[in-house]
Amino acid sequence: MVKIYDLFYSLALVVLIPVCVGDFFDKICKSSEKCCYSQSGLCNYDAETLFCNAQLRNTENKKGTCEIRNIKRDCSLDEPSFLSRPQNLLFSLRMYFHLGLLENRSAFNLTFPSPTWKSLKFRYQKLHHSDHKICRQFILVNELADDLMYDCLIFQHDKEWDIGLTVISNEGKGGKYYFSAPRSEQIDPCKTKVQDWKTFFFLHMDHVGKSPDLPVTMQLSPFSNVSYNISLVECANSTDQSCSNRTSHYEVFIGDPQTSADCEGDQCTVYLTLRDNPGRYAVTAQIVSPECPNNSCFISVSPTFSVEPSQVRIWITVAFGFALSFILAFALTLHCHIKQNRNLFLGLKEKQPTVLLIYLAENQRCWDLVNMLAVFLKEVCYVYPYVIDNDVGSQDPNFWTSKHMNQVDRLVFLVPGDPDSESVTPIRDHWTYALKYFTGHYFATHQVTDKVATVIFPFSADVPSQIANVQHFKLVQDMDSLVTWIHHGTWLDCKLLWGPQIKSQCQKNVTYTLSDITKAVGNVSLDPTCHNDCQINKNSDGKNVLSDPVEGMYASQTASPLHDKCSERQNCDTASEVACDSSVEVFDPEVPDIELSILGEKTSRSVDEQSSDESSDEVDD
Repeated sequence: MVKIYDLFYSLALVVLIPVCVGDFFDKICKSSEKCCYSQSGLCNYDAETLFCNAQLRNTENKKGTCEIRNIKRDCSLDEPSFLSRPQNLLFSLRMYFHLGLLENRSAFNLTFPSPTWKSLKFRYQKLHHSDHKICRQFILVNELADDLMYDCLIFQHDKEWDIGLTVISNEGKGGKYYFSAPRSEQIDPCKTKVQDWKTFFFLHMDHVGKSPDLPVTMQLSPFSNVSYNISLVECANSTDQSCSNRTSHYEVFIGDPQTSADCEGDQCTVYLTLRDNPGRYAVTAQIVSPECPNNSCFISVSPTFSVEPSQVRIWITVAFGFALSFILAFALTLHCHIKQNRNLFLGLKEKQPTVLLIYLAENQRCWDLVNMLAVFLKEVCYVYPYVIDNDVGSQDPNFWTSKHMNQVDRLVFLVPGDPDSESVTPIRDHWTYALKYFTGHYFATHQVTDKVATVIFPFSADVPSQIANVQHFKLVQDMDSLVTWIHHGTWLDCKLLWGPQIKSQCQKNVTYTLSDITKAVGNVSLDPTCHNDCQINKNSDGKNVLSDPVEGMYASQTASPLHDKCSERQNCDTASEVACDSSVEVFDPEVPDIELSILGEKTSRSVDEQSSDESSDEVDD
């Protein structure tokens, strides 16, 4: 009985119902108000493959051929590789009223304008009814310069159906679309009133979860002088497929479709903002007309859909949690570090690390730079520096140098511009002797080179081979690293403690700043010429450069004017100029220097030292 009914129904459609295609369809529609259908002739066939050239608007197309297949078994379609924009869809979908012999139906025209693809599959499927589906595949041979249509009644019986349409081409383009098929009496252009008209629209479902906006394409009704209100609503009950109890979240109003930028021809496309709040949603469309007082026109409701928690949002939340945890951990670490630094500063006021500066003052500017660096290390960096010309007093310079090289915490060589030049200070051979002693017995046996570093200035010569393998610091860009190394600090100490400390300008009225050191280095670099003035003057800004005699490394730190800083720079006392003549020897010529080759033997000593054999053994060790 079903087969006989289908056969009779198909014959009735072909014989009694005109096929409106191309110009013939246009002529009939102009002369008859009842021409509300357009069947393509491809419906209700059982053959697997049919030619579909008759479905072209221009049936005289001789270049290409079209073939359509009925997919009966495997109707699964792949997900599209590209997210199609509403303006660039592979098809156009329109609803129309079909006047049938036995019953009226709502029908849909699926048109593919000037297809460029070679193969395309599409599937109509009743939502929530996986067994009710129609699958077709178009195969094109050569290029078609015409529009291709599939214009059939989708499912039997005149009912409201929630339908999903999936379209995918061989190029990976396409998408999934939801719409609700109305009953025929809801869209009869001759009988249905504006109050009862069900507005047709479809949702671009591929944008859900991938885009902040949901595109909605709406087909205009046949009524004039009406407006439209399209809304995104959230269903109160997630299991209610009709979404009868709903709350509006976002609305778009189309006042005049003829002038609206969202409309083109008989269709309008709007974008509804989707929040990432999980839940069940739907879209409604309603005609706004004076004939519908108090917005009483029929409200069309789309199939419902779920919004899952966005993966991007989840990852953002996870990343934010990690970032917050890291910030809290860093803040806690920073707080503990600041507390430790405060205790460290208090401890450094009691006991400071000692550092011996080995230098060669080639000219007055180099000597000023050495003193400025020593004052800066003392006052700003909590380091106790030893400068031989300020601290040696009446002791033998070589003995003093050997003793302090052995006992200080850190040993720093300031690489000069010309290592072969002579110092302008009274201690002429300090640099040369220190290099010799560094390669001698004590440092070779004790292996304490990790406490030795070199400081390289822009004007410095090549690092001597004796100290080529120790740590290097460039001044002034590595000042924070140098100070951190002197204090045995860590990377955090460098960034959070000594970096800000040495760059601070808070003590600029009391002592030298990093800017002063930078300026002094620049002055020496501009005038690297070495000259032996044999005259030691006070610094240009009044800070003393010579110290009183200091007996031993652990003598009182207040014994040297280098370590007695005034509260204000302009109030500092100036030291008397100390002049010397090149013919006058500063030290007794009868006191021999301690040579590297005899460090392990007994040597003669000056009268001022009166050192015992025991102290001699201490130096050698």
